[in-house]
Amino acid sequence: MKKETIKKLLLIAISLIVIGSISLFISLAINSWDYNKITTTSYKNDSFNISEPFDKISIDSDTSDIEFIRAQDINCTVDFYQPANADYSTYVSNNTLYISAADSKSLFDHISFISNETAKIKIYLPNSFYTSLQISDATGDIMIPKSFSFDSIDISTSTGDVSDNASAKTISINNQTGETSLNNVLADQIDLTCSTGDTTLIDVTSDYINSSGSTGDLDLINVNATKTIKAERSTGDITLSNSDANELYLETSTGSVSGSLLSGKTFVTSSSTGDIDVPSSTGGKCEIKTSTGDITITIR
Repeated sequence: MKKETIKKLLLIAISLIVIGSISLFISLAINSWDYNKITTTSYKNDSFNISEPFDKISIDSDTSDIEFIRAQDINCTVDFYQPANADYSTYVSNNTLYISAADSKSLFDHISFISNETAKIKIYLPNSFYTSLQISDATGDIMIPKSFSFDSIDISTSTGDVSDNASAKTISINNQTGETSLNNVLADQIDLTCSTGDTTLIDVTSDYINSSGSTGDLDLINVNATKTIKAERSTGDITLSNSDANELYLETSTGSVSGSLLSGKTFVTSSSTGDIDVPSSTGGKCEIKTSTGDITITIR
């Protein structure tokens, strides 16, 4: 592509940005800086009562916040708060409750002014235990309270936050840029993957805990793994507070590893340029590697 063409395209792009910014400023000023007055997308409520039995839940959503609530009667209710032109549905098939909400916005909707509204799905469940929970959600937040438990939880999201207080035999969460938190959870196996989001575990007990990520931090507070804790980060820090495992394998590139363990360990540590401060003790293996990060561990 010729330099003259590139310059023209850049000028056009810059002009469009300037025009859009000026238009937004003027529209906000005219409407007393109220975003709701200049949005083009309207939202509506819709509710579905589910009488068929199910013990599995499968949810596929683009932009909805998802919340689970204990129902007050024997039936399940699914409440949708969605854009007026959104496609959404819920039904039971093969003992599975299926819930979907697709983003049906046009190109104009996507480039229109910012909206303060958020699409939501609220699921009122009559039982406390279900066999499986599977969620695929692009940008919405997900909240699962401790009043529920599952055999398996499998969650995949891009930019939404995930807050799980429900126990399960296996928990798998793949969250790219959103924050992930587990609180007061019991599990056999926990696998957590992130890119830039932070991950926090508080009062968690499991046999195995695996956590991998890029730039997000990992905080383990009152976490106990009867078998192993494995954690890997690129630039994120790994911090342990009153946590322990029979064996630990912790690795970062430019991040630091610090905190307190509950029992003595046989430490195997390495760092290219970072400082290392670990106590002399014996016990299960604790292997910690960093490139430029510091390593500081104490035994409570």
